[in-house]
Amino acid sequence: MERAKRVIFTGPYSIIRHPGYAGMILFYGCAQLIIVSLYGPIPAMLLAFAFVFRTYFEDRLL
Repeated sequence: MERAKRVIFTGPYSIIRHPGYAGMILFYGCAQLIIVSLYGPIPAMLLAFAFVFRTYFEDRLL
């Protein structure tokens, strides 16, 4: 039997809807400071965009 699902609005979710995704985006941005490369920011920006895109559609689904 499936439990009823509900959206959580307390704790870290009251500030940001997806704290795990925000942490990953922050990690990708900070990792570029350690790995000094001209091409490093390109995949980091693509991954950040993918998480923002995914978050948008997950929020619409909720």
